Amino acid sequence: MGVNLTTTQDENVAFEYNSEVTTARWLHYGNTAPRSPKYPISIPTDVPIAQLYNPNPANFTGQINAKLQGNLAQFDRERLAPGVWGIVETWELRILPVVTIQAAS
Repeated sequence: MGVNLTTTQDENVAFEYNSEVTTARWLHYGNTAPRSPKYPISIPTDVPIAQLYNPNPANFTGQINAKLQGNLAQFDRERLAPGVWGIVETWELRILPVVTIQAAS
């Protein structure tokens, strides 16, 4: 996956990264299927810089301006028996640029 980020020195840098993916499978007992996920991904407080590779340009200065977001990639429900549902939910960790808007002067 690729992401374009800016640094604290206002440089644009393109990175490649492997997104962390978590899948949970669980059973639900009830007459109706569940409507929301049960096990969201835990989001670290800092961007995992070690997962970013192939920066372009390679020699950038400053710290990157980015944040992390959990994204529900899959939420499948299947009725296994009367009153029993099998659920598969997949979450991925996305790296997003932080956009700052400057007021016009």
